[in-house]
Amino acid sequence: MSLHQTNKEKLLNSVQSKIGYPVNCSVVMATIESMGVRDKDIYTDFGNKNLSDLTTEIFDKLKASVVTTDIDSIRFNNSEKSIPVSGYLRVKAKLFVKYYPLGLLHFLPVLVQLITIVYLVIHCGPMLASINCSQQQ
Repeated sequence: MSLHQTNKEKLLNSVQSKIGYPVNCSVVMATIESMGVRDKDIYTDFGNKNLSDLTTEIFDKLKASVVTTDIDSIRFNNSEKSIPVSGYLRVKAKLFVKYYPLGLLHFLPVLVQLITIVYLVIHCGPMLASINCSQQQ
């Protein structure tokens, strides 16, 4: 395998790990540019004329690998399903534990007001209605 092919494989793996399923060539180009690959180094490092040629080649390879991966996953579908857990789940859990009790504490005065209103309407409502009726007569 030549140096160009090795560099292309490394770039392909890097782009695939960053974006996964490619949406279009522009996304792949932006990802390649964000990795610091310059247009003037494309020919020496990868053997392509310019960035858009390299982007098209990487995009086509990514699309082909996604299609074969999808076919393989459909063909060899396991009955076991796993739930991916990331570090972000821990962050969300910490935020939930921090802010959920705080939200309940702030809801407590509103709840007391609602209970008071319902109590007054049920128990004092007939008395208030009779006062309003007697004043109108």
